[in-house]
Amino acid sequence: MGIAFDDGAADALIRAANSADEVLRAEGGFLHGAVERAVQDFNGGYGRLFKDVCGIRSDDRGKLAGVLAALAEDVGEAKHRAQQEKARQKNMDAWQQRDNIRKQHLLSGNIAEASATVATMVLDPMPESTPVPAPAVSAVFSPRDRPRFAGGPGTGITSADPGKLRGFASVSRTATNTLNSHFVAVRNAWSGFTASCSWVTIETESFVAGFEQLLAANAADADWIAGRHCIRNSRQRRYSGQHAQRTLHPVRSTKPSGPERPRNHECRATEGLAG
Repeated sequence: MGIAFDDGAADALIRAANSADEVLRAEGGFLHGAVERAVQDFNGGYGRLFKDVCGIRSDDRGKLAGVLAALAEDVGEAKHRAQQEKARQKNMDAWQQRDNIRKQHLLSGNIAEASATVATMVLDPMPESTPVPAPAVSAVFSPRDRPRFAGGPGTGITSADPGKLRGFASVSRTATNTLNSHFVAVRNAWSGFTASCSWVTIETESFVAGFEQLLAANAADADWIAGRHCIRNSRQRRYSGQHAQRTLHPVRSTKPSGPERPRNHECRATEGLAG
């Protein structure tokens, strides 16, 4: 009879899920220093957005790690139940063969043989006949949206150290590349599990697509914060005709006016990212 459950496929998924879980939980520490350096000089509307984005990323990272950890536990439990059901079926098949032989002896007409057969029937009862219930697995995850536009009035002065932002982006990309390899392993292991372990019921599953969306959001964060969107867009708005967004005000010299033109002028920015 048998059931459709491959222990090797289950083990591969458990390993992949646990490994990705560990990398996700370690990512926070890996990014911490780069985040702390970036926020030191990141002020204004985009500075607040950056902090919000980092908070959402941290929350999503923790949620996905929890989903993967729970998935590994559920698959481990499914493997245990599958082993129980396989053992039950094996015991039942072996007993059925012995019972068929006993029935033949009872019908043989040999009184001595029939008496011995009755004795063995008492000592060899039928094993458990109720199948082990097939387990159900559910793994749901979707990342949250991450706002990246500090539009509207009242956003205030936005300033930042572009070098620190690019430093964060570099660290973030390294973390995302590392996590991407674990995503591929999880995706492949999940595909193998569902193909060879159909005895298990898959109730709800969205974590593979959610995992991929998380990686895309992380990559978009790095592009945005490095200046491709965040700094560049601010500079574009700076010169888009809305001259009030960034106005350079020469600071008047306190020296008496004369024929000689001042050599230097100090400037201050009223809007836009510094750098």
